[in-house]
Amino acid sequence: MSTPADYYDLNRIRPEVLAVLNRINEMGPTFAERAFAIDEAASFPVENYRDLAAEGLMTLTVPEEYGGHGFSLGEYAMVGAEIGKYCGATALTFNMHNSTMMWARFMYEMPHLTETERAAFAPLRERQFRRAVKEQGIYSQPISEAGQNWTSKPAQTQCRRVEGGWKINGFKKFASLAGYCDYYSIVCTEVFDGQDPRHEDTMNFIVHKDAVGLSVQGDWDPLGMRGTNSRDLVLKDVFVTEDDLMMPPGIFIKTLPNYPHMMATLTPTYMGVAQSAFDFTVAYLRGEVPGHPH
Repeated sequence: MSTPADYYDLNRIRPEVLAVLNRINEMGPTFAERAFAIDEAASFPVENYRDLAAEGLMTLTVPEEYGGHGFSLGEYAMVGAEIGKYCGATALTFNMHNSTMMWARFMYEMPHLTETERAAFAPLRERQFRRAVKEQGIYSQPISEAGQNWTSKPAQTQCRRVEGGWKINGFKKFASLAGYCDYYSIVCTEVFDGQDPRHEDTMNFIVHKDAVGLSVQGDWDPLGMRGTNSRDLVLKDVFVTEDDLMMPPGIFIKTLPNYPHMMATLTPTYMGVAQSAFDFTVAYLRGEVPGHPH
């Protein structure tokens, strides 16, 4: 299998980033050995995540001041591509896991927020960052709502104020890591009596996997992606509090139009898969693939 030196100028990579890339390549063959069984059984790459957590790699993009690695989006993308060389399902779901922390990191840093908005945002994300670093848990970032265009109208998943917090009701489609993560990051719209739902009232809460009213439903059986376990997530009167807020109201939808580069969290998987296919082809033509003619 190729190494980062085959396709990167190592002089342009920070030593701490290169160390992670090399460590992924050391772990990679084990990921590759597990990949077929994961896809065949439509199981989740649980063991791969345990290995990543043991290495402290679950908080790559969390700022260093909160205990994370502080990787940039480009540095994260390189790590995602390395994982993709060995197990596509792990790389794809690793993207969804990291997206939760990347939104809190990069949306906060964007120039489209006022100082007042950023001041309200800071303590919310710090609380989540510190919990993520301490627990090294798995996060899911479901946002699709089965044909609903949340870019042109508010999210159909809604929350309403109740005593002590909010109750969330709604549905998320293609909820990667469903049933296997520790937390779900839920984007929803706060609704009020006598007022139509508005983008300005978009909320983002962290919901624990064992929250009452949260359920995972449906089947998931697409070839090559079975291990992502992107089933349906249903929320029925799920209770959340101020402590579960990821960002202030309206921040997500205000920054999202200026965050097209978030798609860079997905594409590294396919760069890694393509690199793996290239490596296999070269090895095959050289007669280096075990069990094939020399």
